[in-house]
Amino acid sequence: MKVLLINSLYNPYYRGGTEVVVEQIAIGLKQAGHEVHVITLGEQVLSENLDGVKIYRFQAPNVFSFLHIARFPFLVRVVWHVLDTFNYFSAWGVSRLIRSIKPDVVMTHNLKGLGYIIPRVIRKTKVKHIHTVHDIQLSAPSGLIRHGFSPSHGLYEKVCKKLFQSPDVIISPSKWLLDFYDQRGFFEHSKKVVMPNPVPFKINTLVGHENHVDEAEPKFLYLGNIEEYKGILWLINTIKKNDLRVRLTIVGGGTDFEKIKKMTSHDDRFTVVGRVERNEVPQYIKQVDFTIVPSLVHENSPTVIYESLANGVPLIVANIGGVGELIKVGINGFIFEPENAASFIEVLIQAGKSDYGTLRAGALESVRPYSLDKYIANLLGLIVL
Repeated sequence: MKVLLINSLYNPYYRGGTEVVVEQIAIGLKQAGHEVHVITLGEQVLSENLDGVKIYRFQAPNVFSFLHIARFPFLVRVVWHVLDTFNYFSAWGVSRLIRSIKPDVVMTHNLKGLGYIIPRVIRKTKVKHIHTVHDIQLSAPSGLIRHGFSPSHGLYEKVCKKLFQSPDVIISPSKWLLDFYDQRGFFEHSKKVVMPNPVPFKINTLVGHENHVDEAEPKFLYLGNIEEYKGILWLINTIKKNDLRVRLTIVGGGTDFEKIKKMTSHDDRFTVVGRVERNEVPQYIKQVDFTIVPSLVHENSPTVIYESLANGVPLIVANIGGVGELIKVGINGFIFEPENAASFIEVLIQAGKSDYGTLRAGALESVRPYSLDKYIANLLGLIVL
């Protein structure tokens, strides 16, 4: 079968977990014996083969490339978003590629930067269309809604509903995100399925892991983008203001990286690593007792959760969006109320008193259903429906 994946970014361009998921799906489909093509953005027009997958990179005409969106001020980004939503030039390029590739199925993921005319192009081809939602970008252009706030982009939502209409199948990694779009009237005639993302790493074993926590100084990891909305600044401030005796390793990069370096300087409780290669991530996870996901915005199903569980490390996560759906309290982690220091500290106490060996074993067992092989099998089942 010939499969076409469309996502705004693809290896080596990573901005979050979506790019990792799309790459895993492409590789998994290729390993299952299918012919896989990917349409994505690039610095230049380019066709290449990567891990046996045919990649088509192009530049979508706009005031700047999605690859560099973080560099520009808010008002310029507003103009960019309007042009991106109705990017007929990009849609025309994608249409030509679809006619050339002649896929049996098109699977779209994040289309921000490629344009929202693309679903209309796919409908005209009559090819089966499976769309996976990864965030709330069809409701809020930034894809971000803070804890305690609701989206208020009525016109934008109406436009997105009109452009996307109802692909044959909608996949959501979390029930929360599927419910979010259902409540707003998206995808009324689509078949809708909740399918947690595939685990991005081989599921590990507990060999070599400690089965206890140093209660005097437990070790934690923050892994992800260094942005205020991710909760990393809140986490650092909470540790400092409450004089918590912990060790926190911070892995990742972003616009607030220099800020957190200043916040943590001359404080040996914090180790700031910065960005690392994808294949280096497991070694940092394995060095800690818990991974913390302190997000302040509604997220879908963060990849870091799968990464941590696959390495037998339980999590402490904020109860926001779909973040907590994979966490079973006392079995593979703990959940606290977002931006609530008292709730966070209470969970730390619970975690310190827990049977850590049981938590590690629970982490591994809870993620086994989400192996790449099982995900691909489920995905192929949706294609033939």
